[in-house]
Amino acid sequence: EEEEEEETQVKSKSSITSAQKTSDKTTKKVKFEDNGSGATASGAYIPPALRNKGGLDEQYKALAKRIKGLLNRLSDGNLDPITSELAQVFRDNSKNNCNKILSEALLEACVESLVILPSLIAVNTALLAGLHLLVGVEVGAYFLEQLVNSFKQKYAQQQQKETRNIVLLFSHLYNFGTLHCTFVYDLIRYLCKSFTELDIELLLVLLQYSGFQLRSDDPASLKDIVTLIQSRVRSAPSSKRAQFMLEMIFDIKNNKKRQNDPTERLLPLKTWLQKNVKPKASASDRTLRVSWEDMMSLDQRGRWWIVGTAWRDSNVSFKDTETDEMDTQRSSNGKKDGHGQFSEETQLVLDQERFDSELMEAAKAQRMNTQVRKTVFCTVMSADDYLDAFEKLVRLNLKNKQDREIVRVLVDCCGQEQTYNPFYAHLAVKFCAFDHNFRYTFQFTLWDHLKLLHEYNIRKISNLAHLFSHLFGQSSLSMVALKVLEFDRLITPSILFCRVLFEDLLTKYDEAVVKEIFGRLRKGSDLESLSEGVALFLKTFMKKRAEKLMPDNGPLATVLKQRIKIAVRCLESAIINPE
Repeated sequence: EEEEEEETQVKSKSSITSAQKTSDKTTKKVKFEDNGSGATASGAYIPPALRNKGGLDEQYKALAKRIKGLLNRLSDGNLDPITSELAQVFRDNSKNNCNKILSEALLEACVESLVILPSLIAVNTALLAGLHLLVGVEVGAYFLEQLVNSFKQKYAQQQQKETRNIVLLFSHLYNFGTLHCTFVYDLIRYLCKSFTELDIELLLVLLQYSGFQLRSDDPASLKDIVTLIQSRVRSAPSSKRAQFMLEMIFDIKNNKKRQNDPTERLLPLKTWLQKNVKPKASASDRTLRVSWEDMMSLDQRGRWWIVGTAWRDSNVSFKDTETDEMDTQRSSNGKKDGHGQFSEETQLVLDQERFDSELMEAAKAQRMNTQVRKTVFCTVMSADDYLDAFEKLVRLNLKNKQDREIVRVLVDCCGQEQTYNPFYAHLAVKFCAFDHNFRYTFQFTLWDHLKLLHEYNIRKISNLAHLFSHLFGQSSLSMVALKVLEFDRLITPSILFCRVLFEDLLTKYDEAVVKEIFGRLRKGSDLESLSEGVALFLKTFMKKRAEKLMPDNGPLATVLKQRIKIAVRCLESAIINPE
């Protein structure tokens, strides 16, 4: 009986203990659910995703309220202080949250709002351009991505007013230097495909607000656009809007501005960005050099224009085993910086892994003795054409004056060719139109080679002369670059270089181009000696060259004589008629 009583007491104690544990668990669960911050007095474990969830929501709401409050007070008069305050907000908070809130607010104000003044869109875009310079590239890149997504949605639904506002935002982003002209030209080509009434209206907005800026940045592409629009207008049904657009683009081509030009209202905003914002920015040039195709294929290629994001060329495919081996080699041999990213030198070495061994051997044979030069050389030689080479070289994202090596490699490769290859000249013109700094680099490279002409053979001198003749003829370089030559004391290699260069210029281009090229060398205090030297060379050496050509090639000699007279007349005239 005593043993039975003891067993009954033990069972009752165990049941009481289990009941207490159950009540403790229930209490803890209730405490966890009641406490919004996730912190419990009893020290129960809380998953990281649930910690301080309510507090973060409140912080996000407070941040959104602050940013939207600043945007609501935005105007021309307080643009500068609000931009500075918003830049500080970006520094003190999560940039991802700030970008999201700012983009949503701007899209709601400038796109979804059907009744909005164009001046307010311009002020809001200027604010974004200022933050793009002060905070970083990710500000403009995030907004551009959201804007493109909104355009795809609204354009598919044929919403006229919303798409017009979006295109106006694209135009202002380009006008304020956030976007490169490549994106705008690609958008124009995209709209010319279907060429509906909506497309025509959107094209009118782009040309009205950005036409003259496009003409200034890339006149060669503008000529292609004029031809494209002209053909589309002829093939499409007659429309007054289309005819008006054709007249507008011809006015842009001829640099003829109309009255009440809307771009004049943007001048104060551009001045503000140039004088007040750019001096404070850590980098003076943060232009997004992306194309329309890049924005349309984000899922396939990634966001290569943002530092730290992945990018993959859709034309290059690797097997899984090869990828694993490359990743293993990179992790073992690659040098990383403090942020876990590969350094620039290591990244260039890694880029060379996709090139053939023959190309690497050719790079060594051409004395490409640095990693940058090897990568540039292999990129150029593996390209399908000059446009493909240009895109791949831009995507190398060379920094800290490394892009100068592109010019040096192009000129060296052109000089080493057995016969002159115009591929390098077309690629050089593309880079000169892409960034004005390349023009200076080509000019300095020309001066370096002019000093070494006595060491070159005839083939290399001829190739270089043809290359720079093309740059002069396409207005990528000015003839002023020849001012380092002393035309009254030229040595034989220099005479050969100038003879091939001037013969190319005078025979391959029509009279209007010849007048424009030599007309720039107007008489003045700094260019008078150059004009006299060039005129002396044309009268002596080039006339002799024309006489030698007469027996074998009479038509060419006749053209050369006529162009020599035109060029000399331009050089000796104080007033040059550009027509």
